[in-house]
Amino acid sequence: MQAWLRAQGVWRIVAAVSLAPKLPASPAVTSEAQITALDAWELKSDKACGWMYLSIKDDQKIHLKGIEGDPVKIWAALSAIHLQKCPGMRFNAAATIPFDINLWHHRLGHHSYADVQKMIKDGLVIGLHLDSKEQPDPICEPCLAGKMTANPFPTSTNQSYAPLELIHTDLHGPLPVTTAEGYCYWMTFIDACTKL
Repeated sequence: MQAWLRAQGVWRIVAAVSLAPKLPASPAVTSEAQITALDAWELKSDKACGWMYLSIKDDQKIHLKGIEGDPVKIWAALSAIHLQKCPGMRFNAAATIPFDINLWHHRLGHHSYADVQKMIKDGLVIGLHLDSKEQPDPICEPCLAGKMTANPFPTSTNQSYAPLELIHTDLHGPLPVTTAEGYCYWMTFIDACTKL
């Protein structure tokens, strides 16, 4: 967002570097150039406010209640709630957690900690760095859930001694896409005796 505001020529107003021109206390000594300069500054200020306000999601506009006309306060509010630019000039809450090994473990699809540390050490991924020396979390719930195994199925009391005596079937469908022949279901048949 900051880069976009710079490109629009209003960042200096948002960053409070460019302040509104001061007019003399007496209107009699105010020049036309001073009024024009103030008008131009106020127009840029209004544009900055409008662009920032329109660039955030509706549910985030509550943070700007009462400060819609002040670009410096809008930017301060957005910064205070840790907002950052996303595609399409939208804002989302920025991560407030440090770049530690746990964060990268999660972002890389729960890759092993040793491999994440190797990626960092060998510089295999651009932008992969650590801001914190925090030790890896010994209990990563998604990793544990992924490694859980199902209880074994109970032993069946039904025995099959001849082909076609006991058939196991499975029906699946309707499928989201039909076959070339127009079918949208499939079914399997497995003979308990021959396993075919």
